[in-house]
Amino acid sequence: MSYTLELWAAPVDELAARLGAGGADDDPAGKQATPAQLDIVASWLAVAGRPIDSVQHSSAAGDWFEDDVIGGPIAGHLGADLAGHLLSRPLAGLTWDEFPSVGWVRNAEIHAALTGRARADLPDPDTDEGDVVRTVIDALERVMESGQDLVTYYG
Repeated sequence: MSYTLELWAAPVDELAARLGAGGADDDPAGKQATPAQLDIVASWLAVAGRPIDSVQHSSAAGDWFEDDVIGGPIAGHLGADLAGHLLSRPLAGLTWDEFPSVGWVRNAEIHAALTGRARADLPDPDTDEGDVVRTVIDALERVMESGQDLVTYYG
């Protein structure tokens, strides 16, 4: 079994509205999203989003991906909060505690995280870790340039 982190350029406020709540908040006290709400996210992304890139890992590599890559060099480059938001972030009063999960980052947050960061500080692209890190950073740069927000679907 494998898991994929899909990175989309999309307006997060529209997604929050589609989910039936009054805006995009990140209140961690929300309720667990239902399978029907996850279907809404997936179908909405197919219509309103623009796929930017994706990264995949095996189920056996889940801890490596989440802890050692997202929680390691990506968190070091972007900040731990933003890195964590790539995997899951409450939206419209909903949490994503299980797979699949939804994350999101506003364009301004991406801009603040990437401004002044040197690409030379990224891991070697010829390693598995470096390839994932560079794919994610490149995707964030493309989303930032698009003027859209980032919405992720991880499952």
